[in-house]
Amino acid sequence: MGGSHGGKKFQQRYQQATRFIVPQLRQSGRPLNQLRALEIGCGEGPKLCALAPLFDRYVGIDLDAHALELGRENARALNINNADIRLQAADDLPEVLAAEQFDVIFLYAVLEHLTVAERLATLRLCWDMLPENGLLYFGEAPNRIAPIDYHSTKLPYFHMMPPELAQEFIDRSAHESWRTRVRSEETVELGLYRNGQHVGFEEFDLAIAPPDQLAQHLLLDNWSEPMMNLYPLRWFEPRNLDDFAQLTATGVHQAPLPPLFARYWLEGILVKNSGTPPPPVRFPKLSGPQETRAFRDPVGTAFYGLRQTETASFTLDAPATELMLGVTQKSYGQISVAQEGKDICILEVEDIQSANAGSWAPQSWRRIALPANRAGQTLTISAAKNAWIGLCPPFIR
Repeated sequence: MGGSHGGKKFQQRYQQATRFIVPQLRQSGRPLNQLRALEIGCGEGPKLCALAPLFDRYVGIDLDAHALELGRENARALNINNADIRLQAADDLPEVLAAEQFDVIFLYAVLEHLTVAERLATLRLCWDMLPENGLLYFGEAPNRIAPIDYHSTKLPYFHMMPPELAQEFIDRSAHESWRTRVRSEETVELGLYRNGQHVGFEEFDLAIAPPDQLAQHLLLDNWSEPMMNLYPLRWFEPRNLDDFAQLTATGVHQAPLPPLFARYWLEGILVKNSGTPPPPVRFPKLSGPQETRAFRDPVGTAFYGLRQTETASFTLDAPATELMLGVTQKSYGQISVAQEGKDICILEVEDIQSANAGSWAPQSWRRIALPANRAGQTLTISAAKNAWIGLCPPFIR
């Protein structure tokens, strides 16, 4: 929900889409101004108002008549003149997709509110009805493979409990409005699904393609710079990547799981025709004085304090095209990155933090392109004199 266009909630979601989702879409390389887009579950329209100007035509549907009326008012107030906002129930989706072809379909903050059967049916239908070069954008879905339900209840392992057990723990949550919404549904079990049940790779496996083929359809994922700045790195996400690798190595899965499913928030763009998937994400082991001075930020991620010309370094295990460098909110001064002793870039912390510009994220990230390299080369990250750097675990890909 977003409320009126002048309200805090609407503006937060509108700015979120403008600053982080729009760059993702532009990175897709598609001629967006020639494409038609459909947003399922547009509500009061914060995403619609931010994204519609990119496209030739934009249709938003929702089953909440009051929210849609607000959405129409918001679109008018922000001079959005290419959007068609419609009252459509979930049962109407096959008819909508059969009547009109869309090049891009958005499932944003939608999947986690559906039952498993509804998720599978919705994903299959959207995927089947996309044209050859169509895009499926799914986002803001909380990942089932996470130790804490940060999304709804704030309780550990709540989303992994059997429904019968989860029902017994509803009142343990301090999230009062969530408890009320859950108990307002026809059944408590349905209330759990309608109010933020988590999503995993399994739905995509069953509805779209097995993991090896799914990876080929992944155009952009949530390890990119815009998404890292929208969703800070959580302490368990590097571990999830390692777990995925172990599952593949032991034969539990015949193909690697796309790395986007290791993050807490699932967000990515699938392209209907097979493409070149993003390269794998790797967290190298750092060496240097920072090992004796590790802290945790507000989302639990360990970061390392570098100061007064201290350095952190790591050795490439294989060639890489980019380094993702993250710093915490309280960092200041200058930071440099060198490859084999030669500076690649020198950045002011303010340059890195400009991506967030005082927003809600406790970390800021910058993509740094790496020159030609090979396994065995050393990358060094250094704090300048009079600097203090809260260095997030950097990763390469």
